[in-house]
Amino acid sequence: MSNELCRIAENAQQLRNYLNEVYSKSEFNSFSINLSSQNDWNIKDGALSHKTGGFFHVLGLLTGIDQKKEQLILYQPQSALTGLAFCKTKNNKIYFLIQARVEPGNVGVCQYGATIQSTQANYLGLHGGHKSTYINLFNTFDLNVYPVSKSEQFDLGKWYFHKTKTHTIIELPDFIETHETMIWVSFNAIHEALQYDNFINSDLRSLLGISDWDTIFSQNPFTDNNTLQNLEFYSKLLSTPSNRQQSKLVPLHHLKNWTIKDEGIIGLSENSESIRYVQTKCIGREMSIWSQPLMEFKNMGLVELVIRKKDLQYEFLVSIESEAGISGNKVVFPS
Repeated sequence: MSNELCRIAENAQQLRNYLNEVYSKSEFNSFSINLSSQNDWNIKDGALSHKTGGFFHVLGLLTGIDQKKEQLILYQPQSALTGLAFCKTKNNKIYFLIQARVEPGNVGVCQYGATIQSTQANYLGLHGGHKSTYINLFNTFDLNVYPVSKSEQFDLGKWYFHKTKTHTIIELPDFIETHETMIWVSFNAIHEALQYDNFINSDLRSLLGISDWDTIFSQNPFTDNNTLQNLEFYSKLLSTPSNRQQSKLVPLHHLKNWTIKDEGIIGLSENSESIRYVQTKCIGREMSIWSQPLMEFKNMGLVELVIRKKDLQYEFLVSIESEAGISGNKVVFPS
């Protein structure tokens, strides 16, 4: 593959340079609009929905034993597809195929994401735009594509109702052509880039975190008895009955602490989230112009993980909890 057709980053600075280049070429512009000024989204049957019925729906959610606690919730019945492709060179060096994504909801607008980060509505083209690049690598059979792992992962149960993501990791025999906004990046470069704020998005971080890269590097799978014992412990812990909050999806107009206006679904209390409508113009995405709702928060969230080193091993302090938007009993959370 010639360098003209295959874009490669060997260090984090090259990644940063390319991200700035993509953002500059995108001619990105996003601004607030009213619901009545666009035709893609509407409030029908108590939900804010896309005209195709795809993507996601915005509803109200009642939680708690007495179901009196209210919030907005995003409901997306179809599982999203997040996929990461990589290849290994002859000297066992790994490169990932990632995408510079320009999105209106990102801090800093432009971040790196996985090879594929697509809802079913996106890769089926319900928006009428281009198909997701490289989708055929993940949803069709190809003798040159080796499926390494596939798993279902929960999305944020605080803001999504029963939403999962299908995490798929595949290995390619060699570099392939990098389409617009795509770049191959070395393992060392992406490891360095993980230290940057608002640079690697959560889906790509998740894909990098769940795969057994030690085994992939060594090509010598092994069984760790301690790991198996820990998995058995967590399995029993997570399967124990919990005082899981009872939750109920309700129409938006049933919510007492939100008001529905042309400019959005506005929270009336000091800390309530709201829904705003934006129109985005961006070269390099499936659609060059689109409108969408965005959830707006008045406060910054906080996620912390406590770590200690004991007997030459690292231990992590996690919590076992439940969330209204996550089905099942309990899941593992950060500290």
